[in-house]
Amino acid sequence: MTRGRKHASDLTLRPIEESEQAIVYRLVDDYFAELAAYEERPVGPVCAADDPYLPLYWTEPTRHPFFIELSGRVVGFALVRVVSERSAEVAELAEFYIRPIWRRQRLGRRAAIAVWSRFPGRWKLQVSVNNQAAEAFWSSSIEAVASGCVSREEFEGPDGPRIWYGFAVGAAA
Repeated sequence: MTRGRKHASDLTLRPIEESEQAIVYRLVDDYFAELAAYEERPVGPVCAADDPYLPLYWTEPTRHPFFIELSGRVVGFALVRVVSERSAEVAELAEFYIRPIWRRQRLGRRAAIAVWSRFPGRWKLQVSVNNQAAEAFWSSSIEAVASGCVSREEFEGPDGPRIWYGFAVGAAA
């Protein structure tokens, strides 16, 4: 399959309709399988069907599922949830995935920036310390878009060591 280089303007975020759950569930299965390699201790769901939070993206108004598309073709997804933290709203990039065949083209960074731009203000996300490629990706992507300082906190998660990033994006930052 030839993927070719596409122009940045061809990248879009599209809300995932409830009728498209089967598509996102297949992508989430691939995502979970990939993440399992970085867990020191197996915890949580191993497939989308076992994830109790995934269906909530179509029923709770503070959850926002997006397909990441390139020229109309689904290349990944982003799951955002907005939470109240110390009487302020904070958006969390709960899950983010670009299919491996579409990586190394800066699509992930462009998609992350597009997600952050939709929800200006405070953001948090976490990544496994063991996933060095993801840690490097998130660190550089956040630095490229953050307004002000970026907090980075290591902690012991249920699946092993993790990093929380906290940062702000845009005018509401």
